[in-house]
Amino acid sequence: MGVEREAGPAIDAEAIIDSSPINGFNIRVAILGALVLFMDGFDTQVIGYITPQLVKSWHIPTSALGPIFSSGLAGVLVGQLGIAPLASRYGSKWLIILCTLSFGVLTVLTTYAGTTELLIVLRFLTGIGLGGAQPLASAMIGGFCPKKWRSTFVIFGNCGVTLGSMFAGVLAGMLLNHGWRPVLWIGGALPAAFAVILIFALPETLGYLATTRDGSDKVRRILEKIAPKGTLTPNTRIIVQPRQSTSAAVAELFRHQRLLGTLTLWTGFFANLMIYFFVQNWLTILLVDSGQSQQTAITITSVIQVGGLCAAFVIGPMMDRLDPYRTLALFFVAAAIFVGLTGGAAFLSAGTAIAIAFCVGFCLLGINKGMAAVTVYFYPPNLRSAGLGFGLGVGRAGAIAGPVVAGLLLTSGWKAPWLFYMSSVPMLIGAAALLTMSWRYHGKAGEFARLEAAQV
Repeated sequence: MGVEREAGPAIDAEAIIDSSPINGFNIRVAILGALVLFMDGFDTQVIGYITPQLVKSWHIPTSALGPIFSSGLAGVLVGQLGIAPLASRYGSKWLIILCTLSFGVLTVLTTYAGTTELLIVLRFLTGIGLGGAQPLASAMIGGFCPKKWRSTFVIFGNCGVTLGSMFAGVLAGMLLNHGWRPVLWIGGALPAAFAVILIFALPETLGYLATTRDGSDKVRRILEKIAPKGTLTPNTRIIVQPRQSTSAAVAELFRHQRLLGTLTLWTGFFANLMIYFFVQNWLTILLVDSGQSQQTAITITSVIQVGGLCAAFVIGPMMDRLDPYRTLALFFVAAAIFVGLTGGAAFLSAGTAIAIAFCVGFCLLGINKGMAAVTVYFYPPNLRSAGLGFGLGVGRAGAIAGPVVAGLLLTSGWKAPWLFYMSSVPMLIGAAALLTMSWRYHGKAGEFARLEAAQV
């Protein structure tokens, strides 16, 4: 806990961060977190771009790709549910470093896989690191950013995932003529090297530092980099929320009147990723079956990612300046409209279909980034990684369910356009969940967020 100084004014560390202006320290942490997310997005998506080369060079049937893809997704789910909550006990810095190093090294080792069985194992292990890194990095960005800018910073940081996924496609297009291994060498070497930089550049969370040797001095030095000069005096007592055991952190997600908030956040994550992955998997097929060329169908589907990037410039500032819950609810309603309109894309001109696809990406990916931001907003510092990890894990279950349910409905005789029409329903359920959050928690964050604090 550190040695308590003579009596002086007590200031909550979170309040210091929230009341301070943006400075170089906040920006540095945000850039480091965004780079982790960029590399996470690259290594998550890269397998999809190299599989045509694998099919050709290994002479394997296309049906063998399913287990390869699903093993990576299963690993991500394990990482989100299993690693992210550990931050409440062990801090975030070294977990981020270990996750980044692991998915980098394992991506390089994947180049030595000679069988599909070994490739499946390596993708599963890589996915664990990828799944752990995303919520940890997002929580780190939000944890050192003032509240009035928190949603904007977290959302822009999460654009790193989208940019990394896009860069994986660009790099694959440039290098696949030389084989699939060079793409993975670069995709693995960069995060492995970056993990070394993080050792020296990334700060540790205050809750963890407060319970370590010389913790009070370390906490004070970090806050002095954030707070305006003169905020802290030698006698200032700093109140820091302490770290929790992993099991206690998970239990805390449902305590202190957070039960409703946790369940409604999970509903939003599930609904959003269920429909997003359904659209990503089935839109191209719908368009081709309706007579669009393969290239036109791919272009229309790719525009979804462009819409998602543009959304970051809108949804983050809106959430910071308005009620974040109602802002997300508005995006859910808009997503219900545009996803429903997508069902008629087969009967529209290519230009109109592209415009609708842009709006779909703007809403669905805007929600995706906004859900991460609102989770960081809702939970106190020592629960953010656990809360975000579990939220993303529940969302991942929705991502798996969406394409599967769609396939079952098509098998039972449903027409593809009706799947898009009915996809509006989960979006409206998500809107209702976020409106419930607004009704229960807007303006009351401090009432439900605080846990027992420690003075350092």
